[in-house]
Amino acid sequence: VLNIPDPTMIRWLAIRISEEMLSRRKRVFRTSPFILFVFDEAQEFIKALDKAKGDEKECSASIESLSRHGRKYGLGVCISTQRIAHLNTNVLQQLHTYFIGPLPRPYDRGLISSVCVIDREILDKSLEFGKGEWIVSSYSATGMPNVPIFIKADNTEEVILKFLELKGE
Repeated sequence: VLNIPDPTMIRWLAIRISEEMLSRRKRVFRTSPFILFVFDEAQEFIKALDKAKGDEKECSASIESLSRHGRKYGLGVCISTQRIAHLNTNVLQQLHTYFIGPLPRPYDRGLISSVCVIDREILDKSLEFGKGEWIVSSYSATGMPNVPIFIKADNTEEVILKFLELKGE
């Protein structure tokens, strides 16, 4: 886990690490151990190519390559963002499972509708979501390709606290 507040440094690391891991896996054609790259605040890493310049563009292209080719070599990509409208759509199209929370901006709902093939009226319901409520849409993980499923996830911190209280710790 890397938490580096300097956006230039974290992008530089994302470029180097993702390119090196993909290159090494291709050379030896290995798929294990499985590695998941998680990019929180993804708009800092995979900016839309027409809006990116310099290291932003290089980082977006590197992660696009990782998302396109990494699965064959045991490398996965997970992104988290509240501003989907600013992302490289080529990366979005490589993802196969989406957890969609409240989307207050109409443009973001429209983009998700087209990328995830989810009816706009269903996405409008995200405006009514409370904590832990999500729409899950997946190409394969749910067994129902591109069928949105409404879920409510427990707050795991509360579950762990209750468990520890029962154990007397």
